[in-house]
Amino acid sequence: MERTVVEYKEKIDNLTKANESLREIVSGLERDLADSNSRNADLQRSLEESQRRERDKSVEVELLEADLQRVTQDLAAHLSEASSLRNQVEELSPMAQGIHDSEVKERRLVSLLCRHRVLLLRAQHRLASQTKRYTAFVEKIADLTRGICGANLGISVGLDELQTEVSSMRQEMLEARITLQQSHNDVQLDEESILTMSQRHAEEAATWEAERQQHLQAAVAWLEQKKAFEKKKDRMEGGKEEVFLIIVITLRKSSAAAPASGGRQMLQVPKRSHIRKPLAPTLHQCVREILQVQRGQLVMKMMLRKNNEMHTVNARYDTTTRRLLWYVPGDIGPGRGRGVRIEDVIRIDFGVLARAYMLHRPIGYSSKRKSASLPSYKCFTLWTAERSYDFYSSNINIVCCFVIALSRLCTNAKRVALTRSQFFVEVVKAKMDEYCRAHRTTRIRMILDGIAKVTRRARISEDT
Repeated sequence: MERTVVEYKEKIDNLTKANESLREIVSGLERDLADSNSRNADLQRSLEESQRRERDKSVEVELLEADLQRVTQDLAAHLSEASSLRNQVEELSPMAQGIHDSEVKERRLVSLLCRHRVLLLRAQHRLASQTKRYTAFVEKIADLTRGICGANLGISVGLDELQTEVSSMRQEMLEARITLQQSHNDVQLDEESILTMSQRHAEEAATWEAERQQHLQAAVAWLEQKKAFEKKKDRMEGGKEEVFLIIVITLRKSSAAAPASGGRQMLQVPKRSHIRKPLAPTLHQCVREILQVQRGQLVMKMMLRKNNEMHTVNARYDTTTRRLLWYVPGDIGPGRGRGVRIEDVIRIDFGVLARAYMLHRPIGYSSKRKSASLPSYKCFTLWTAERSYDFYSSNINIVCCFVIALSRLCTNAKRVALTRSQFFVEVVKAKMDEYCRAHRTTRIRMILDGIAKVTRRARISEDT
């Protein structure tokens, strides 16, 4: 019995424990039920809010549809404005190139409008098919509204650009006409100036010819006087005794013939007729230059001992020693070693080959800088077997005198120019070579480019 009582007690304890656990479970279920009730209330409130949002979204959809209709009307108005603008642009037939560009841009705008219209149609289709997905629909509607605003802005900007481009094209055409008229006037003025310059050059050539004739006559007379003086000097120095005897004999003859004539006669010296020999054709044109070089001219000489610096010297040709001498202005005369014999000169360089031009040309040479280097057509160099002598002058006439005179006097060197016309031809060649070196081209290419520019200007003048 005691065993059964103990078993019953254990069973009762187990049942009490089970009841307690059941009570705990029931209390937990009650708590869960309360939580579920609160959650149901929250869900009910969220359902009501979602229904309210759904009603608001339906109202927004209606407003968006109205906005879409308004946008389609605006697009139709813009299309009509674009068509009217296109008609206005087509009426501007004289501006062919500008109109072509505007038509291309108009086509681009029309293509953009068509593309935006297709996008709007796609947006309408998406709005009709995705009415149940409100969250994505709101985002897409926002994207579409931004796209529509961008399209409207692009259309307005494109129309403004069209108007500004048309006005700028008109302004450019007016400026082009003004520039063409100015260029035509400039060409006429240039032609008149060329005619006046040609007349002036003809007058100067006539005056130069007269001066040349005068200088030639003076040079010939001076040479005759010099020859007569030299002959007289030789006679007086070489035969003083013979002259004395001739004078005595003539005096005796005159004294013997005096009674026959009935008076005293004066001694008559016979005159010798000097036959003028014609000069060479090139010598006629270089006598004046040789005389100027004999008188002396101020030039710049490169000093080798002073780091190739240029110093002003007075250079002249001495006819007695046949030397080209130079000395600093203010000195008494040329010192020892300041000169070169004409027979020793083996080469004369002029233009871009002159050593002064090559040494005074910097590395970064450019024709756009006015003081980049010495002008090549104002430099000349004399070469001997031992060294070189470099000269420069800012006066082109002095350079012309020295080049022509030295070309005539230096028999062992190749002649650069014997006349002024040949010298100025060499000057033009030097300028062309200097331009070709600055622009890294050749004479033929430069001439072809000049011909192309002249033909282009002629075509433009013919078109205007």
